[in-house]
Amino acid sequence: MPNILYKARDASGADTAGFVDAPDAQAALAILKARGYTGIDMHESPDGAQRRTGRTGLSEEEAARLAAFEVRLRKKPGLATVLGEVARRNRVWIALDCGLLVFGLATGRVAMAMTGATLLLLTFGWPVWAHRYARYFSRMITAMAIGEWDEATRLLERMRGKQHSPNVADSLHFYEAQIRVRRGEPLAAVLRDMEALRPRFAASPGHFDARLASVHSAGGDYAGYLACMRRAYEATPQDPSRQLDMALAEARLGDLNSAITLFDALNQETLPVYGRPFIAWVSGLIALRRGDNALAQSTLMEGVSGFLKSPSPGALSCLALCSAACALALQRNGHPDAARKMLAQVARILPVYADPLLRAEIKREIGVVV
Repeated sequence: MPNILYKARDASGADTAGFVDAPDAQAALAILKARGYTGIDMHESPDGAQRRTGRTGLSEEEAARLAAFEVRLRKKPGLATVLGEVARRNRVWIALDCGLLVFGLATGRVAMAMTGATLLLLTFGWPVWAHRYARYFSRMITAMAIGEWDEATRLLERMRGKQHSPNVADSLHFYEAQIRVRRGEPLAAVLRDMEALRPRFAASPGHFDARLASVHSAGGDYAGYLACMRRAYEATPQDPSRQLDMALAEARLGDLNSAITLFDALNQETLPVYGRPFIAWVSGLIALRRGDNALAQSTLMEGVSGFLKSPSPGALSCLALCSAACALALQRNGHPDAARKMLAQVARILPVYADPLLRAEIKREIGVVV
């Protein structure tokens, strides 16, 4: 059963974070409400939680500390947050090491000072060294966002064959497949190679197809993209994140009525916090396709703002596509200069991810070639 990360306020109004054992997001929310919690923020989907490790066998105190750290890391990913956690967990030993260093320097005891310095270096040096792969991963995603495939390949090679968390190791397979397709390898050949990995994801229904959809998209196979997204949704229709993803796919490239049905039935309260910009994006796309350009502009602006605040480079493609839809709404509302400015802000990213229909609309209505 997934251990789903959450943050909330308890009955006394104090912030609390932890993991809730629940089969799905709806059950997780019900459990937390039954505890008297308010202001509940889910920080991951059940599918994502299912594939996380290191959360079992913890005491209540250990689980709370780990959850609080994971929430901080999601809000501000990076080495500074990691080192802050290292300092917090080892504060007593760090104080002793600093004492050795300072006392050794003050008294001229070189060996003592060197011992203190060495222990401090080991305490902080290893996390810095281990974090290098997280930096490579982030830089690879950024390179992919702007179409720098040689740089993305170079960074991928630096991570290949190293020890990674299951989530990162799995992601690398799909990102490598996208890179291969973008660099000109036949989509069919890449897809055949990927099928050999499908059994690895048997414990996470729909996950493989949801990720494989990105490979179809990278190859310009939007029918295949929609087919993958539909299979992923049908595997876990109770997952609100999967439901939102399906609504987005239909709103962008599929059937508008299906998008509306999925979106209207969505319990937004059960979504992870990172899903909020996607809610605005889907709502704005539906309004845009319905011809309600004023509503489309306001909601898509909200989506753009949300993606701009995301600390993850993985949000760059979403930012570009949401901004493009927002530019169309601005143009249709009589704001051509604002539309062109919106497109200019994502000019390096949009050409990588825009589909032919979106390109044609932008060229025809705004006069910009993507």
